[in-house]
Amino acid sequence: MNKPEIDLDLIDEAVLALLYLTLHREGGPMSVWRAWKSFDWEALGRLHDKELIFDPVGKAKSVIMTQDGRRRSEEAFYRLFARRKPDPRGTQPIREQWRGILRPGLYEACLQRTGCSLPKPMKEICNRVSI
Repeated sequence: MNKPEIDLDLIDEAVLALLYLTLHREGGPMSVWRAWKSFDWEALGRLHDKELIFDPVGKAKSVIMTQDGRRRSEEAFYRLFARRKPDPRGTQPIREQWRGILRPGLYEACLQRTGCSLPKPMKEICNRVSI
């Protein structure tokens, strides 16, 4: 079996979302947001490189999140894990129908920017769908 290439950005987004689960505020007037760092060291290193968390290397069992990292962790958490309302017509929403057909990440890229490389019918659908 040929294993597909792993999208490390999707892993990083999932780790960032899961960091939100253990997010807590620490300190007095100079308080910071911390999250437990019980995740893959390489993923935490990439999040540090993206300036979403401060350097994870050290004895502390938690990492300090940047303001952007805290905001993006909450967004990723709800985007990935929020329960979706069922479609009243009994069919899957368009976004779920196309998710399994399109290359991972291409669907999301289509929704986030214009001029994507999808065939015209799918591009029109993606342009109408909102996340």
